Amino acid sequence: MRIIPGAKHIMIQTLTVISYIPQFARWGLLVAICFLLYHHLSLPSLPWIAAQYAITFIFNLFAGHFFDFLRAYIHNTPHASVTLSYIGMAAFFLNSTIRLLIVLLIVSEISYFVSEHCPDIQSKLLTRFASVRKHVTPLGMALIALTLVKPVAWLVIWISHHPNTVA
Repeated sequence: MRIIPGAKHIMIQTLTVISYIPQFARWGLLVAICFLLYHHLSLPSLPWIAAQYAITFIFNLFAGHFFDFLRAYIHNTPHASVTLSYIGMAAFFLNSTIRLLIVLLIVSEISYFVSEHCPDIQSKLLTRFASVRKHVTPLGMALIALTLVKPVAWLVIWISHHPNTVA
């Protein structure tokens, strides 16, 4: 069986495009549900969480190209793995902090919702988490800022080390 030249690349590109369909569906569903619940339940954390997911989705579309470059960079540059270990730890810290903020925003909304709709449930912890809801805007802004820091950091690395960019 003879493969037509270029057919492999077309097949890989087709499969790549097809693999994005479930991702579009998942991210679109998350963002849509956040805005739908916000509209009907007036939960102020949800637009911030939806925005974070939307930014992350856009970043993930382009991340594959960056990681291909990164693999080549590690392979061809002495001591690159040490530098990238520091960058990896910083990225891990950013991701952990982003996830913590998301959980904090969600728990504050749940706590507020429970305290409003189930007054018979009394707890100091529930009250404390519900009070976090008063600070949704600064927490949401921090969430978006941290979400944007990661792609900006990767972009700086790309520009400063990619051979096809002007330094």
